[in-house]
Amino acid sequence: MTAAADPGRLPPKLILISTPPRCGSMWLYNACKQVLRSAGRDAQPDDVQLTQNDLERTLLAAGRDRDPRRVFVAKTHDVIGPAQDGVVIATVFRDPRDMALSFRKFMGESERAVAIHDRVASMIESYRNLERINAGALVRFDYADIVSRPVYALGVLRAALGFKADAAADRAIADDLSPERVKRIVAGAEVDPDLGRALDRRTGFQTGHVRGDGDDAWRREIAPADLALIDAQFGDWLDAHGFART
Repeated sequence: MTAAADPGRLPPKLILISTPPRCGSMWLYNACKQVLRSAGRDAQPDDVQLTQNDLERTLLAAGRDRDPRRVFVAKTHDVIGPAQDGVVIATVFRDPRDMALSFRKFMGESERAVAIHDRVASMIESYRNLERINAGALVRFDYADIVSRPVYALGVLRAALGFKADAAADRAIADDLSPERVKRIVAGAEVDPDLGRALDRRTGFQTGHVRGDGDDAWRREIAPADLALIDAQFGDWLDAHGFART
């Protein structure tokens, strides 16, 4: 996990979470808002952005707002950057093979819809573009830390945003964003007619956000021929980013 933001210009006015899908970005979105609030900031907006128009309104509001206590948090699966003064761009790195499998299940795709190695390719291309456009200014989190040591991840986030350590607050936030708590939030949410699944508009958590596949599901569920093709095409990238080959 790396935090490349410049502490000399933080806390920011806008925290923009830019990731491929299915890597814990919604957890990070909510973690940012809760860390800000625990540090006495007014985290906005109240509800998650569901459309491009929602995102654009949030970005515009952040640019116009002059209250130093108010910080905006936005989330997108598009590649955004480069980071400007007052803006922190954060992402979460997860093994793209597990992400591709998780995306297929979340969206209810058949295996024939998109070849798994093509889906992996799109995930890796997003990461490559994020790193290229935001070279030296991208705050990176690792999915494995979010899952296995969220208090640590929250501590890194708090430091990246320029706040003093607060282990007690981080433990409380980790509990509030635990898989069990997220499942309860979703269970109490209404079904969104456009999505066809339950959606909590405050947090953005929805049906299928918490799955039990675990890391390295790709070893069990992706065919050996596809894994060999992924290794041939992207082995160097996997090595460079700490992800095992077949």
